[in-house]
Amino acid sequence: SKTRKISLRYGLIDMKKIITGYLKGNYNDSSDKFETINGDSLTSWNDFSWNSKHYSTSIVIPSEFTSKIKTDGKKSIILDSKIHTITHVLVNASKILTKSESNDIDAYYENGVIHLFDNTSDGYNGCSKMIYDNFENIMNICFDLVNECDCPTDEKQKKQVLEGEEWGGCPKCTFTTNYCQTKNKKLSKKDALEFFSIFKKDKK
Repeated sequence: SKTRKISLRYGLIDMKKIITGYLKGNYNDSSDKFETINGDSLTSWNDFSWNSKHYSTSIVIPSEFTSKIKTDGKKSIILDSKIHTITHVLVNASKILTKSESNDIDAYYENGVIHLFDNTSDGYNGCSKMIYDNFENIMNICFDLVNECDCPTDEKQKKQVLEGEEWGGCPKCTFTTNYCQTKNKKLSKKDALEFFSIFKKDKK
């Protein structure tokens, strides 16, 4: 069988963040119902941008697990439910291992690479280095989070999943408390479990 490997990198990444607008609406509504406020709708709007450096563990995902959709970095993760879910679970597992606060670790995905970075103003809090040094443990925690979660517990939802309907997971396994563009929608627990079952380190 073909050997599958994940490559890791640790170091500084440059990030440029641009605020081009914002969405206005009820949090419980789907994002397509939100009103977009930007330069098209508000003539006085000015984009705001800034550059920052962050220490990061960058995870190169094998191409067989990534979408072939060509798009910009901001949208690529929400169009690929597998990578989207894998990223959520990696962040959740990293918070468990590092015992960090909810926003100490954040993630960015682009071009087949998931960046787990220190989310602080000075770009360093030590979390990403702990992730890099303990990555096998992180992957085992990821597998356990998804594999040991018994969702869905509702009988109707269980039946729908057995009949092939996609199930995104729940707050115990795949949902994130960090900002999520889809508000924990468009996830795939099944795809995440498949991925982490392949790459988890067998416990001795």
